[in-house]
Amino acid sequence: MKSPSSLFLIITLASVVASGSLIAETLTPEEAKNHGGEVATVTGRVVEFRTISGEAFLDMGKRHPKETFTVFCAPETRISRKTLSRFEGKTISVTGKIELYQDRPEIVLTSLDQIVKR
Repeated sequence: MKSPSSLFLIITLASVVASGSLIAETLTPEEAKNHGGEVATVTGRVVEFRTISGEAFLDMGKRHPKETFTVFCAPETRISRKTLSRFEGKTISVTGKIELYQDRPEIVLTSLDQIVKR
């Protein structure tokens, strides 16, 4: 049987996780550039959806080529481009590791579960 203090610790930790306190930090598209290599949630309005050679991009902040932040979806990712296009003009939150590509922050999409429409 677990001691009362162990049980209290487990219940407290479960409450913290359930409340979202251990969830990735939320950033604006402009703040993301200072958090390369970190796992975070970036929330902003998708100003442009575009595709090139099967690659899909959801750009925030400004339109390409001056986008502030990008959600990148590789061709081999089995996420419908039609589904992604529906985020254009919408505010979304995307969670993942922030990578810097040509000095611009992006999150590589591997699952549609990474995106929440706001």
